[in-house]
Amino acid sequence: MLREKAQATETARCVSAQTIDAFREAGFFKLMQPARFGGYEYGFTAFIDVISELGRGCTSSAWCCAIGTIHQWMIAGFPEAAQNDVWKSNPEAFACVSYSPTGTTQKVDGGCLIEGRWQFVIKDSGPDTSR
Repeated sequence: MLREKAQATETARCVSAQTIDAFREAGFFKLMQPARFGGYEYGFTAFIDVISELGRGCTSSAWCCAIGTIHQWMIAGFPEAAQNDVWKSNPEAFACVSYSPTGTTQKVDGGCLIEGRWQFVIKDSGPDTSR
């Protein structure tokens, strides 16, 4: 599937929603998610093996899958309260964030307001995972 879509992905400069859906359905975003939240809790060897194989079909899609997957591992390193905020009510939620700190944050009633523009992040077509 990735080979068939590789040229269209390159032309669009965007991984399709169908490809992201296929990654989600295959469980790739759960590779490094903690088991207590329904993830597979695999290590880096399995992660690299999966991403390397995906890259044989489309390197751009594999890169986006890697970014979407590795952030689950990063969230797993946060305190348990943060992990619960992300996955307790929706184990299918996944985060994909930018490392470039270009936004601003301000406290508002009920939490924080984060504004900014971050490029090169997956456009999620799956279930609503916003909080």
